[in-house]
Amino acid sequence: MPTSESAYGDAYKEHLFRQYTMYVESADRVSTRRALANTFFLTASTILLSVDGFSTSQQVYRMTGYGLLFLLVFTVGSAVLSFTWFLVLRSYDKLNGGKFEVIHRLEKALPASLYSAEWAILGGGKDPRKYRPISKLEADVPLVFVAIYAALFVATVASYLLQVGL
Repeated sequence: MPTSESAYGDAYKEHLFRQYTMYVESADRVSTRRALANTFFLTASTILLSVDGFSTSQQVYRMTGYGLLFLLVFTVGSAVLSFTWFLVLRSYDKLNGGKFEVIHRLEKALPASLYSAEWAILGGGKDPRKYRPISKLEADVPLVFVAIYAALFVATVASYLLQVGL
């Protein structure tokens, strides 16, 4: 701790505990914001995928060059949104990682280190049989959407080329 208990005064332990509880709440709020961001991006990506799939199915047999260009722009835009989602998730993961590092350090000055003990029991997130960090799993979802968008576009281009006889 930057300030010793003797230099701080009588309220040191009370203030330390208050700061600790506020900081734990702020870590929880970050997790809530991450869940809201996931909900937004998942909803938007699902809608875009539905529109992409519907457009593709409607255009496959009568695709024009302009329709293909539209689907390219739409697909790239959708993929950029998914990649942005991936970056947002990585940012939240790093922010929460930093917050929990601070929490672990604060717990050294408290009677019990509950978060540190829990993390130790879970193997520090290194043993997937004990615990698989959700942040690692959820980061794959946007990349799956990028792959689906790319596959739909490739299928559309292939259909277009067959249609025009190439």
